[in-house]
Amino acid sequence: MEYRLEQLKLQLKIGLGGVRMVGIWGLGGGGKTTLATTFYKKFSLNYDGCCFLENIWEETQNHGLKRLQAKILSTIFGKKMQVGSVELGKDKIKQMLCNRKVLIILDDVDHLDQLKAFAGCRKWFGDGSRLIITTRDQHLLTFIDETEVSPLSLLSHEEAVSLFNKRAYNAKTLYKIMKCFCWKD
Repeated sequence: MEYRLEQLKLQLKIGLGGVRMVGIWGLGGGGKTTLATTFYKKFSLNYDGCCFLENIWEETQNHGLKRLQAKILSTIFGKKMQVGSVELGKDKIKQMLCNRKVLIILDDVDHLDQLKAFAGCRKWFGDGSRLIITTRDQHLLTFIDETEVSPLSLLSHEEAVSLFNKRAYNAKTLYKIMKCFCWKD
């Protein structure tokens, strides 16, 4: 994970000005969200405001874009915000974040309308802002100007075992069991 985190940091040009957007795409279960979460935990204190918007495709289906736009603003400003419509939400995001250095993670984006509702243009965000978009659909990332695309390869055997050991309950025992039944040396 450290190597992948360092690559993402380089792509985002942390410490430099401007607004940078990086899209991480790959297969489901490939570690996109884990990488974005790790980055968020490590660097979020460097920003005026942060928001990690998880499971966007599912949340959009269940609650709609307006609610998620309000969640971004509420999280960044630390108070409850309302959005009247998706178009008004776009305007609010532009007006309220254009002078603010923010870190926004858009996790599991699956439709262009979602990107347009949350991050339609770089001008919406203040200098030094960074946006990370995770998706399974690489083509979505080509619709936002100057978004750098970062394909995420599957974990190596060693990386997978390491991640498994970090996340699994009683990891040593489970590893031994899985090694006996699943993996051949």
